[in-house]
Amino acid sequence: MSSTEIKKGSDKKGSESFFAEENDSDPFLEAAMVSQSERRYAVNFGIEGDAAAGIALDVFWQQGRVHPQVFFCVPGGGMNRKFFDLGGEQHPQFSFARQMAARGYVSVLVDPPAIGGSDRPEDGFALTAERIADILGQACRRVVEDLQQGLVDENLAAMPGLVTIGLGHSMGSLLTVMQQHRHHQHVALVLMGFGTRGLPQFLPKKAQALLDDQAALRAALPDIARQAFASSYPVLPSDGGEVGLFGSTHADPVAVKALKAANDVLLAVPATMAMLPGNVAPECAALDVPVYLAIGEKDMVGKPEKVPPAFSSSPDVRLQVLEKTGHSHFLFPAREQLFDALAEWVGQLN
Repeated sequence: MSSTEIKKGSDKKGSESFFAEENDSDPFLEAAMVSQSERRYAVNFGIEGDAAAGIALDVFWQQGRVHPQVFFCVPGGGMNRKFFDLGGEQHPQFSFARQMAARGYVSVLVDPPAIGGSDRPEDGFALTAERIADILGQACRRVVEDLQQGLVDENLAAMPGLVTIGLGHSMGSLLTVMQQHRHHQHVALVLMGFGTRGLPQFLPKKAQALLDDQAALRAALPDIARQAFASSYPVLPSDGGEVGLFGSTHADPVAVKALKAANDVLLAVPATMAMLPGNVAPECAALDVPVYLAIGEKDMVGKPEKVPPAFSSSPDVRLQVLEKTGHSHFLFPAREQLFDALAEWVGQLN
C-alpha cells in the first residue's frame, strides 16, 4: 500500500492548471448546465414474501464532455440520493453531481432500498449490509449496461469503454466497501467521512458483550439493531445544529437549508454495523483497488491519519483532509478543493 496525505484540502493552483490544460471554461459556471435522467430498475431484493423490487437513481452528465470514468454514488445514513445534488440547478456550487459533470464526469446517484424513490420492504431489519450491497450491485450492473449501449438518454452517447468509481459518504462508504468486496465492480473507490473505528459507546448492552467476537457480532446484527432502534426505519433528530451534525460553524447556511431535501430514514441494521469497532475492517483490508479518502478536519471518524492503514491491500491510498470541514463535506468552502483534487485523481487512473 502506498499512501499520500493531502493536508487542508489540496494545492489549488495545481488543480486550476490541470483544468486549464483541458478546457478554458469554468467548471463552477458550467455546473448548472448539465443533463439529468431519472431511471428505475427492478432488481431482486431477496426478501421472501415481499414485493419490493424497485431501485431509483439519477444519471448526471454534461453534453460533449464525457470521460470514461463514471461515479456510482451511495448516500450515507439518513440521506437519499439528493445529498449528491445539494442545491440542484439553483445552487450548483454545492452539488457533487453537477460539479463533476462540469469537469467531464458522469455520476450515477442511487437510492439504496427503502430510501428516497426506491421501494421499501415491510421489514427493514431484513436489510442487512450484505443484502443492500447485493441490491446495489444489481442496480450498478443494470445502469452500466444501459450506459454502455447508449440507452440512458438520446443525448448521452454510448460509453462502451466506461469504468465505474464507487463513491460513498459515511454509511454509504460502508455499503460501497461491501459492494466492492462482494462484486468487484469498480476500478477504484472514493470514501468520504468514513473510518473503521466505529462508535461502540452508542451500542446496546448485547453488542457490548460481544465486542471480542466479530463473527458473533455480525450474526447478531439484526437483533442488536432491534435493541438499538424502536423502528427498522428510524428518523435521525434534526436538531443537531451546525456544530453537532456538521462539525463546524463554517457550514454554508444555504447548503444547510438545501440538505433538508436529502433527509430520509435510517437503515437500522447497517447503521448498527457502522457503530461496531472494526465494522468492515476485514473487507477494507481485502480491497485491491485504489482508494481515495476524504475526511473533514472536524469529521466524526477520529484522527484522519489513522484511517489509511485499514486499506493494507490497496495499491494506492490517498487521504485528503478538508480544512474547517465537518462531516457533510459539500456544505463547506473546502468542497471546491475536493472536487478539483478528486477529478484530477480519477483522471489519472489507469
